[in-house]
Amino acid sequence: MVRNEDLARRLVVRRGANGNCTYDESAKRELIELGQSGVASVAKVALTYGVNPNQLHNWIALYRKERAGRPFARLREEPESRSSPFIPVVAVPIIPAPQEIKLDITLANGIQADLCGLSRDDVLTLLPMLASLPCSASTRR
Repeated sequence: MVRNEDLARRLVVRRGANGNCTYDESAKRELIELGQSGVASVAKVALTYGVNPNQLHNWIALYRKERAGRPFARLREEPESRSSPFIPVVAVPIIPAPQEIKLDITLANGIQADLCGLSRDDVLTLLPMLASLPCSASTRR
């Protein structure tokens, strides 16, 4: 990107003792249009002309508001209440669909049981009972 010396010369009207600058409105508009043109990134345009990139982004945002028909607010005035750039996340509890569980049980003594349509609670009740059954002679005391 080639720096326009005429624009750079007209941009800063006055530098304050605290380092703050007063900018020429027409030169500022040209800089905003240059930043929006896509020739270079906004940060590149700002740094080429000695302006803080955040400052140029703010000017562009104000320019867009003005063009959208909203009243133009200067940066030195109280800022309007801005909406958050974040999207709220709402956590929705996940309720699992009831599942039917099927158990095919074969005990060591040859007994078989095919249990279908059991709920989770049924299985949790049934398992301790099955675990307490003696499966073979080696588990007896």
